[in-house]
Amino acid sequence: MEQRSDREYRRDFYRAVDIQHGTDERAQAYYVPIYERAGMRDYDHVPRMRDEIDFSVAQSVQWFSGFRGCGKTSELVRLRHELEAEGYRVAFMDVEDYFNTLLPMETAILPHALAAGFAHAIDHDLNGPPMRRYWEFLKRIRFTGKGTLDVDGGVVKAGVEIAPYLKDDPTFAAEAKEIFNHNRRTFRAEFHAFFADILATLDATEPVVFIVDSIDHFRGIGETFEQVRASVEATFIELAADLQIPNLHIIYTIPIYLEVGSGSLRHVVNVKLHDRAGAVYEPGYAALQDVIARRAPGADPSRLMSEECWRELLTLSGGTFRDLLRLTRLILVDAKSLPVDASAVQRAAANLRDNYTTVLTREHLDILRQVRDTHMLFTDQARKGDEMQLITMGAILRYPNAQTTWFDVHPLLKPLL
Repeated sequence: MEQRSDREYRRDFYRAVDIQHGTDERAQAYYVPIYERAGMRDYDHVPRMRDEIDFSVAQSVQWFSGFRGCGKTSELVRLRHELEAEGYRVAFMDVEDYFNTLLPMETAILPHALAAGFAHAIDHDLNGPPMRRYWEFLKRIRFTGKGTLDVDGGVVKAGVEIAPYLKDDPTFAAEAKEIFNHNRRTFRAEFHAFFADILATLDATEPVVFIVDSIDHFRGIGETFEQVRASVEATFIELAADLQIPNLHIIYTIPIYLEVGSGSLRHVVNVKLHDRAGAVYEPGYAALQDVIARRAPGADPSRLMSEECWRELLTLSGGTFRDLLRLTRLILVDAKSLPVDASAVQRAAANLRDNYTTVLTREHLDILRQVRDTHMLFTDQARKGDEMQLITMGAILRYPNAQTTWFDVHPLLKPLL
């Protein structure tokens, strides 16, 4: 095989780290089973989630939460593959297809998104029976869609993509809200009947699991954070009974700030690189080294920089896959020749750090100092919003211990304190 030039090496490496962990088939080629490593197995949620589904009779609800960039979607894809290998049918939807997650969540729209997302995940044919049952659901709740879909007038035909209406059409949202608020009991019954209608057409020997990903992406920006957070909390309080769907195993990926009252809640933590006392945790470093080696051309990350530089970059990532890949991308673009030196790592770190400095307030910095010194949160009502915002943006990270978890400030931000 012809040797890559330095530029070709950087290009191919960049393309590999530009693909985020997710549902994209290309991303699965880069998946690294870090939880198979000694020292990491105790933090693996997939076997527990699979067992809860397998042990439950007919239906179950699980909530999956975690910090940005900790690999939640990758583990859900792994869960999907393991369930399918055991004879389950898995429907996987991404909420971001139906919502702008920077805006407040509309309570009345979420059931429509779940119904349409389930129909599409079960049968990707927009002309197929599942999507036609969604249109029948609209008619049963007397949704007319005047000015948009015109359901009663017969303008809706098979093959119409519903996601743009749910995401962007204020007329659709207004009518959905009116119908939702008019008779909650009837709406819930019809919503559950929609799922029952589809499940009745499927093979009864193939239990169905519905994975709803990316609800955790509802986070708002700056001053809108609190408004978005409050809307998500209000939605899940209002829909508590609706979201437990009869005869269906369902997993919701939710924001860290969301408190749920039923079902099993599982938190994914960041990869631990040191313990609470500061001692180095080598299994964590080894796991992240595997992630980089899988993506490096020829499995050779040393061509980009030395082992010492990589060690520093892994430390600066805080054990988050997202920042590990972002830092690597910045170095690859900035490199003038290979290998790069330690200054390249520091420039990449400074670049990412700048993204935080524009939004951190004096109150935020006070909270970060306390977390750095105590490894605990001090959540009270007056500070809850600020703490949740810091956690959601990734400024505060969560790590595992044998019995519990602890918190720390993202390594990138410690120079600011």
